[in-house]
Amino acid sequence: MSSRIEWPESLNFMLLQLEATKLENIIETQMSDGSIKRRHIRTAKDAWKGEARFTELDEQLMRTIVGKRAVADVPGENARRLVKLMGDDPFYPGYAPRQLQHTWSNVEPTSSFIRYFILDEGPLSEGA
Repeated sequence: MSSRIEWPESLNFMLLQLEATKLENIIETQMSDGSIKRRHIRTAKDAWKGEARFTELDEQLMRTIVGKRAVADVPGENARRLVKLMGDDPFYPGYAPRQLQHTWSNVEPTSSFIRYFILDEGPLSEGA
């Protein structure tokens, strides 16, 4: 079994106001040279979609947990969940965190508004 981490407490804001969704397998993508990339068909997976404002430090920490299995307390769920912040997955492309806008102060950006997807791998089994 692969290793897992605890969801960072300072990123718990990412678990608020999540919207249930499905990760759909995109089986064909047109490449920049005009060719078509084909992938194996995969089933849709349960996930949540979220959007939040990140400070620069929050965003740096968030990027370190992309693709890692984590144990988290998701509001509205009865048990702790095994989750994964999606990145550029070869079978589920397009679900990586995407910056929607920047907030600027003088010259430097002060925060980013980012959309992200969290794969739900189910409740943490007892004794695990």
